[in-house]
Amino acid sequence: MEKLPFTDGQRYLSRLDHLMETLDIAIVSNDILHNTISVSPSILAITGYPPEHFWHAPNWTKLIIPEDLPVLHQAREDARAHLPSICEYRIRTKAGELKWLQIRTVPIEEEGKANYYESIVVDITIRKRKEQEIALQERRYRSLFENNRDLVMEFDLEGNLKAINKDTVALFGATEEELLGAPICQFLLDSELPKIEEMFAAARSGHSPSVEVLSTPIHGVSLLWSVTCAPIILNGELQGIYAICRDITEQRHLECQLKESIRLFHLLTEHMSDVISIVSAQGGAIFISPSLGHVLGYAADEFMASQPYQYVYAEDAPVAREAIAKVVATGLAHEIRLRYVHKQGHLVDMELKGAPIFDKDGKVVSIVVVARDISAKVYKEKLLEESERRYRSLVEYSPQAIGAVRNGKLVFLNKAAAELLGAATPQEALACPIEYFLPDGMTADALETLELDKPFEMKIRRLDGRLILIEARKGYEPETETEEYIFHDISERKQAELALKESEERYRQLFELSPDAVMVVKDKKLAFINPAAIRLLGASSKEELIGYDVFGLIDNTYKASTHERMRQLEQGNRAELTELRLLRLDGSGLDIEVTSSPISFNGDFAYLSVVRDITARKRMEEEKHLAELRLKESEERFQRLQIRLDRFSKDLFSIMSVHELEQRLLQEIQEVLAVEQVQLLTLDGAGRCIVEKESYPHQLCRYLEENNPNREIGELNDCEEGHYVYIGNFHNQEHVLYLSRLPMRSQHESKLVWLKTMIRYVNNIYDNFKMIEDLTAELKQTKENQQVPAWFSRFLFTLSEKERKSLAQDLHDSALQEQIIWYRKLDMLLSEGGLNENSRDELERIREGLLDVVYQIRLTCNELRPPLLKELGLVPSLQQLFEITQLRSDYTVEFEAVRIRDQLNDELALSIYRIVQELLANASKHSNASVVRFQLVDDGDSLRLLYADNGIGMKHVTTAANGSMGLSGIQERARSLNGTVRIEPDLRPGLSISIHFPTLWT
Repeated sequence: MEKLPFTDGQRYLSRLDHLMETLDIAIVSNDILHNTISVSPSILAITGYPPEHFWHAPNWTKLIIPEDLPVLHQAREDARAHLPSICEYRIRTKAGELKWLQIRTVPIEEEGKANYYESIVVDITIRKRKEQEIALQERRYRSLFENNRDLVMEFDLEGNLKAINKDTVALFGATEEELLGAPICQFLLDSELPKIEEMFAAARSGHSPSVEVLSTPIHGVSLLWSVTCAPIILNGELQGIYAICRDITEQRHLECQLKESIRLFHLLTEHMSDVISIVSAQGGAIFISPSLGHVLGYAADEFMASQPYQYVYAEDAPVAREAIAKVVATGLAHEIRLRYVHKQGHLVDMELKGAPIFDKDGKVVSIVVVARDISAKVYKEKLLEESERRYRSLVEYSPQAIGAVRNGKLVFLNKAAAELLGAATPQEALACPIEYFLPDGMTADALETLELDKPFEMKIRRLDGRLILIEARKGYEPETETEEYIFHDISERKQAELALKESEERYRQLFELSPDAVMVVKDKKLAFINPAAIRLLGASSKEELIGYDVFGLIDNTYKASTHERMRQLEQGNRAELTELRLLRLDGSGLDIEVTSSPISFNGDFAYLSVVRDITARKRMEEEKHLAELRLKESEERFQRLQIRLDRFSKDLFSIMSVHELEQRLLQEIQEVLAVEQVQLLTLDGAGRCIVEKESYPHQLCRYLEENNPNREIGELNDCEEGHYVYIGNFHNQEHVLYLSRLPMRSQHESKLVWLKTMIRYVNNIYDNFKMIEDLTAELKQTKENQQVPAWFSRFLFTLSEKERKSLAQDLHDSALQEQIIWYRKLDMLLSEGGLNENSRDELERIREGLLDVVYQIRLTCNELRPPLLKELGLVPSLQQLFEITQLRSDYTVEFEAVRIRDQLNDELALSIYRIVQELLANASKHSNASVVRFQLVDDGDSLRLLYADNGIGMKHVTTAANGSMGLSGIQERARSLNGTVRIEPDLRPGLSISIHFPTLWT
């Protein structure tokens, strides 16, 4: 080889260094003899250290991860053995970054010895990371391949099976070795092979076609599969074809049901008289049924092309807008009545019910509206509900769900799984701890005990708290330590199975345990009966009645009507409830009611009859009729007695004494009970009869004196001479009513009730008459003594205060309000212009005069009835009275309240207030005092009011007091409440009065 000039060599080495720096490649020369290292400058980009750092050989060793040092030592051993080597290990750069390096080492021999060797260092970090990612992706896809619920097959280009997942092996019931290598035609019906050949041809062209094919019978049933093919391309060349197969047999069945439901729905909407429409949230029509023409005369297209609410009567349009806005805002159904304008111009009243339609986010996007006449309301609501239920069940169908769990936490959910768990997005569900979705008492650790690749069932909780049953299969990814789950909701299927089982058991028990007899009649003979029918007909077993002629069980009177009922049943009509006479096997008869319906029994025409024994009910109806007659007679008797009781009550208004009351009572009892003798007996405090007549019941008096009689008021008691009734005890005397014997006492029950009512009524008013007589006597005695009783004075003061209150109320509500109204009218008149100066001045004087009148009326109302006495209490009311008095008087008022409680009796508080008013009036008129003092003291069991002034006093004072200065009124008020008044003698200037009351607390 021709040697390069020195300058060219330098240039070549410079280019080589630049190239190695660009490619992250460095050259290392290791002198074994001198233990030195020479490194190219590009090592700086790889390790972060300059070349001179590695002149000392151990510095290179320090960069290597300790776990990879054996790799370096092996490479050096190979070099000493004159062997080239390639090794890979990790280093830690100066910046702390972890890198992978590939070192190619070649020993250099001189004089037959390898004293040094050359190494090429290449940074392969990026390649290593990609290799790890590829390996992770391969394991992940392998796990999905193995655990996929769909059948996944790999075919070569000739259509022979190369690989399958576990579900495919389980489906065909063969081992994997038996299935591998089998041609695809082995799995399909011959009629489906052209589809597969066409699909494989498309896949070989780089497409991913899908077809639906029927498989060869699996467990005796051919299944419909959706097959999607995908080409397998490696290094730009087609290597094989993936076939992903999903069983869509059940899906196709559901689609057929859906199409049939849609067909029925369109059939209904085209022929029904009601109008069904779908409107948007803005009120525009999206769909409307053809029946609109029968109701409003418009074609459906014409109506949908109109503006919203165009054909709604103008006055009802706001109601329609409000109803739609309410449905959209609340998401709730709403019902209204609107008037529409018919195409011919007249108005049509319609009842509309709007139901919202939601999107998956729960937002109202449109409204289903059913418009109907009111007569068919119930029937059309049922049609709408059935339509909503059918479509809702289809919308709620959910696909397969997939989730992943790592370290007890959810790390992945697909959209189907999020929807199944009740979340709007997968992120919403992932934010919840996994324990929330597990049943109570189950933790995330329990999931680790579940077997791999084995289906299992368990309950999970949705975000809305509802528990659902799922079927799942567990897989495991060891590299990432992730548990993978494929699951779907089986709650509805389980509930349907349970409901079907419960329904069958319920109807069986209903038939067997029904208290009514149930019979199936075929060809006029009994074909089937329940136990209640056996008991009803008096048979010992079912076999005794099966095949029995029905007309042998019907009374002759009802056989013609039974023939007519059977004729209606044979025409397919239901026989309504009717009553018959049934003959039992022993010949006895029963009254029954029966209803029948035509049915199919073992493929033949028959009818089902439900029979109920109404013999007891008939008997009860007869007894009820007799009881009603007796009740009517009793009501008439009661009405007559009530009239007499009312007349007796009215007569009492004219009675003024106890004697008159007794005579009227005896007369009434004599007339009603029609007894020979009625007499009143009186027992004194010692229990002895007070005899006022020569003829009296001796034995009864002796019995009452010697025994303890029944003292229940109004109760009729028997005795030897007849009966007696206890009236009551009045003023230590007992009053008893004697009656001679009543013939046929049992027929007088209602009259005895009347008698008891009369006696109780008399008992109540008897004591009042006695009290009135006593009061009358007391008043006569008082008149003779010329002194009014304290209670009478108190009564008069109470009446006076009521009159004051009534007068104050009348003044406030009438005169005061009228004055205020005239004052305001006058004020408005003055505020207007147009008045001359003289008129304005005169009106101003009138206004001021009205204001004075209003003020005086208010003062009068306050004096007649203290406004704050009941609300605030005595002490605050007195303080306000003293403040008002000082404004109008020339003396000072001093007041002190000592230990006064708030619960003072209203009557006592009002009396003290009136006494203070009288004392203030006397001080203003007569005392000429400059200071007036009041002190109110609570002594616990009494109340003291002390008055003192520094005026002229009194010259002559007596304990009775005369009528001057209002002191007699003060004394009379105090006496009415059992109080006392004491007027101190003139020992010092002025007047002193002390008033004591017994305390009355509420």
